[in-house]
Amino acid sequence: MSALPIDEILPQVRELAVADSREGFPALIIEAPPGAGKTTRVPVALAEVLERSEGQILVTEPRRVAAKLSAARVAEEQGVALGQEIGYRVRFDEKASSSSRVVYLTEGILLRRLMTDPELLGVRAVVFDEVHERSATLDLLLALCSRLATRRKEPLLLVAMSATLDASALEEYWPSAPRLRSEGRAYPVAVQFQDGPDDRPVEIQVRSALRSALAADDGGDVLVFLPGAHEIRKTASALSELNAVEVLTLHGDQTLDEQTKVLRPARPSERKRVVLATNIAETSVTIPGVTTVIDCGLARVQRFDAFAGVERLVTVEISQARLIQRAGRAGRTGPGRVFRLFTEANYLARPASDTPEIRRTNLAEVTLTLRGLGLEATDVRWLTDPGATAFQRAQEELMLIGALDSGGALTSVGRRMLELPLPLRAARFFVEAEALGLAHAALLVALLSERDPLMRAREVGSRESGPSDLLERLERVLDVGSRADSERCRSYELDRHTVAQLYRIARQLEGLAKRSTAGEGVDQGALLTRCLLAAFPDRVCQRREKGRELLSVDGFVAELDGSSVVTEGRYLVAASWDAPERARSGTRARPVVRLAHVVREDELMDQLASRVEARETYEWNAQADRVDVRSGFYLGALTLDESLGRARPGPEAARELVRVLSGKGPKVYDPEARLEGLRVRLALLKKLAPDLLSEPAREELLSLGDDLAELGREALEEAGMTRVSLAEVLEVELDTLVENTRLVRLKSELDRLMPREVLLSGGLRLKVHYEEAKPPWIEARLQNFFSMVDTPRICQGRLPLAIQLLAPNHRPVQVTSDLAGFWERHYPTLRKELMRRYPKHLWPEDGKTARPPAPGKIR
Repeated sequence: MSALPIDEILPQVRELAVADSREGFPALIIEAPPGAGKTTRVPVALAEVLERSEGQILVTEPRRVAAKLSAARVAEEQGVALGQEIGYRVRFDEKASSSSRVVYLTEGILLRRLMTDPELLGVRAVVFDEVHERSATLDLLLALCSRLATRRKEPLLLVAMSATLDASALEEYWPSAPRLRSEGRAYPVAVQFQDGPDDRPVEIQVRSALRSALAADDGGDVLVFLPGAHEIRKTASALSELNAVEVLTLHGDQTLDEQTKVLRPARPSERKRVVLATNIAETSVTIPGVTTVIDCGLARVQRFDAFAGVERLVTVEISQARLIQRAGRAGRTGPGRVFRLFTEANYLARPASDTPEIRRTNLAEVTLTLRGLGLEATDVRWLTDPGATAFQRAQEELMLIGALDSGGALTSVGRRMLELPLPLRAARFFVEAEALGLAHAALLVALLSERDPLMRAREVGSRESGPSDLLERLERVLDVGSRADSERCRSYELDRHTVAQLYRIARQLEGLAKRSTAGEGVDQGALLTRCLLAAFPDRVCQRREKGRELLSVDGFVAELDGSSVVTEGRYLVAASWDAPERARSGTRARPVVRLAHVVREDELMDQLASRVEARETYEWNAQADRVDVRSGFYLGALTLDESLGRARPGPEAARELVRVLSGKGPKVYDPEARLEGLRVRLALLKKLAPDLLSEPAREELLSLGDDLAELGREALEEAGMTRVSLAEVLEVELDTLVENTRLVRLKSELDRLMPREVLLSGGLRLKVHYEEAKPPWIEARLQNFFSMVDTPRICQGRLPLAIQLLAPNHRPVQVTSDLAGFWERHYPTLRKELMRRYPKHLWPEDGKTARPPAPGKIR
């Protein structure tokens, strides 16, 4: 075995491991740069000093490929067959046994082990590799294993290893843990940034940078960091014309043999190698011979979109810390170079480190695991506190899909979900599928949990129409068969590796399934609908008209992928969707539904009955000037059935009537200003004559307070209880309505002291007008006031009325509150003018003594 930088601290590792077994040290923290050898050498060093009888050494890795490749590398260095002394366990694949000394496994596999074996019997040490990546599963494992280490009788050594550690946080988390650091071999790395933004496709940018690297050949290989397998394939195609290099790829979708090929040192006679890799190559594995790194500065990460309520795999700009790690890959064996496909200003604007996943992801699976262990989030100590809101949201999601009951307790469905090595929603689908006896359930679950096998999107206009993208994919995969023949897969436009993986997963799931059959004649399409609605009740969408725009049950707008076969159907369930973080315009991007399945209204009403709400909403019909009611059945923001018609009188209709008419103002609903008159009457009474009232009437007046304007709203509310239109409201004397409902004890005395009408000496009844900021007034033709010397008064004579004296044309010729003075001073002059203008009318010289005409007989 060749020497590695980590070897210098291995004696300390061995010493502390043994000391731990004697003295109970709970943990060890190891920091070493990428390529130092910590992943392969530290677990072996532990195995050398810890007794075999005490148990296995488990090493967690954040990715399947890292677990498999690390185990293979250690087995090769130790000269043993993979699967014996050294083994691995990943989802749906393992080469290990109970006698294996060191087992590399993914974080998810260790979490599943804890579910069935909370004491980790037969385990002596757990090594957490790549702790700096801080996945949510890793944080949960740290919390659970730390809790276990303090409670278990047998010692359990915990080791945290990383290329870069937040040492202060870990040292605070494990205060008694020694910290070891390996400096490694780090040579200087020259960094070259772009001069300015480059809008070209990433594969073209890589090709340009590679040509620059080849022009200054230093004899080493080139490592190119790209966000995903899609970009890797496009870049490989763009580099195919460069005969001077051998293009290799490294990503999670490859077989172990394909991945291992990249990790073997190149022979001197071979061409320069260009390795196109995802973030797997950052820290998890070491690619020999690399002296040049080309870095696009991007990676794909899981992000929880609280707006859409789903996890999204999004492409993001990585932090400065990760960029430095990537650059370090070029300086392991000698001076290196890194070409960064972005500007230095862009680099400086990036965050120094990444936010732990537990603070930015959906915690439903974490919460379900805790409940399965009989724990609450507050029962464990977190390296980073996720916050109560995240756990509350997770609990609500688990209740929605039936994994928890209304009290937050684990249900039989949730318990069965925990037994399955599947993502949360895929597990819920499988539980429903095995209960109903859905045909090809295992393959359908594989399609839901793995990447889409379809290699390229069809043209929008060329696609066939069907009820389900999921069934369409299933039919293609079944037609190709489990052998996944290359030619046959190509003819069906399917990726051969993905198809093979789907069948591998399906075989594993079939071994886990509880057998049940649906019986003859059962509609399998209907069963599939039931399974999808059980797993994705919050992903039901309604098509807007006949286009691709969809409205989700939670009220946000999504878009059906152009290649979807689901071109018909009003409702559908989105089994898979994703979206870029933002649209090109800078606005929020719409989620794109990749796999859709048509669902009927009656299926929604039946299976999601508890979420369907019968609801009435009241709205103003502007054309008819009335309140209408919109009645229907609704699933969240979706309308399942609805009708619109004239509302029935009642409190809800009254609220809408009051809202609209109050906004329009009293000129609309009270054109005669009767309510204003009532308010003025009450204000005058309160100001001038409270002493003239009886005690009950006075108490009622004072109880109205100072805001008499509220009486108008109350009048509308009372009118609205039996009316729904403006026309009906206009038929009501609103002031009388208020008097009869709110002024029961005051009404008669109000009419006596502030009357609506007064009687003139000639027998004519005149309306008394009450207006804001004006004295009460009456109006009539001047002749009607002949013989009257005393001005009419109200409020037992305390308040004289203003009189508008009208000419025969009904226009005012004089306003007075002193009739006697008017006859003496103004009438003689005014009489001459009136006689000239109206010669046919009688205008006696002395208005004080003239006899008024009978009502209606003026001439």
